[in-house]
Amino acid sequence: MPGVGTVFHEYAAFPGQRVFRWHLSLVFTLRECNDHELPTEEESELLYAYEDVLTAALCGGKTPNAFLFARLNVLSERELVFRVFQPRPAHEFLQKVISEETYPQAGASASCATRASNSPPTHDNA
Repeated sequence: MPGVGTVFHEYAAFPGQRVFRWHLSLVFTLRECNDHELPTEEESELLYAYEDVLTAALCGGKTPNAFLFARLNVLSERELVFRVFQPRPAHEFLQKVISEETYPQAGASASCATRASNSPPTHDNA
């Protein structure tokens, strides 16, 4: 059961913890995995390209509304974890994505699940 993750390791010292209180998790079921249940190179390219779309929509603008906190690959899934300031714009964007099926592999066997919570920061250096 190997897993690979990239985490914003300087979060403990990040001064915006109180501002980015919401936790948004997007989980994608992988269609193409290697023997270790990690994404193939082709699947990774597709996911990275879509991650760029999500990051631009969720985080973009002059005043960022979110930032990518972690990217995890484990057991045939890719999870993107964002820390979010205002949840409503993120929710509205994701509802549109789901209703219009504008995510990778739309109509295929892939799924996209979202979870959000107003979790207090683990570390408070602000």
